[in-house]
Amino acid sequence: ARASNANSTGAALTARRTPISAFECPSNPIASLDPLESGGNGGTGGRYPNTSSKSNYVANGGPIRTWGTNSVATGQANIKCSVGALAKGKMNKPAVITDGLSNTIMFGEAGGPAIGTGMANPPGGNGSWKQDNDADMCGVWIGSSDGAGTNDEVARYVHRYSGLNSGKTGTFGSDHAGIVGFVMADGATTFLSETINSNANDAKLGSFSTQTQNAQRTADALAAAAAPGRGVLQKLANRADGNAASIPE
Repeated sequence: ARASNANSTGAALTARRTPISAFECPSNPIASLDPLESGGNGGTGGRYPNTSSKSNYVANGGPIRTWGTNSVATGQANIKCSVGALAKGKMNKPAVITDGLSNTIMFGEAGGPAIGTGMANPPGGNGSWKQDNDADMCGVWIGSSDGAGTNDEVARYVHRYSGLNSGKTGTFGSDHAGIVGFVMADGATTFLSETINSNANDAKLGSFSTQTQNAQRTADALAAAAAPGRGVLQKLANRADGNAASIPE
């Protein structure tokens, strides 16, 4: 859920500072009040330390990275391109998960080591925003811990450059050796290997969140996300791409 920004006061701040043990993985070494604690330059970087309790379990936002925006047109495009089991700006019923509840990721783990200290754009591509330690990899259980309303706190995306355990804040990861835990839309729990087939390296997906959206860009992004050549991970993250994939054995 998202409440107000992390610099709020009163009951909202008290709630977001309250750890919930069920949302924390025992294997994750980060303290409850440490997630997203500081910027990649070693400073605060706009983030608010010790104001939000962590969650190692975050929503699946799908294979297209979508952002918050003040633009109505761009916001509508982001909603259309929010094709995970849990979607931006709308409630999903089981009937819209047409690839099948057992074939669609609902929640996944957020954690694991960062790719490197103070690296805003590490080797291998984009996707490591403002991280400087392992705490930056965690999500939070409520609200927006950096005061900017970004998605990483409560959702993750298997978008461009984002395989599992890649050391980047925008994707799923864990402190388990070689695996990441997931809950499927039918409630089943599973671990996926960090080497699961992943193919989201498509310019139409990679640029969607960074350029002004319009009808054609939205259509291109949705078509690219539903392409049969997407990786198994991306297919499991897309609730209705028509390329139903089962969990690898």
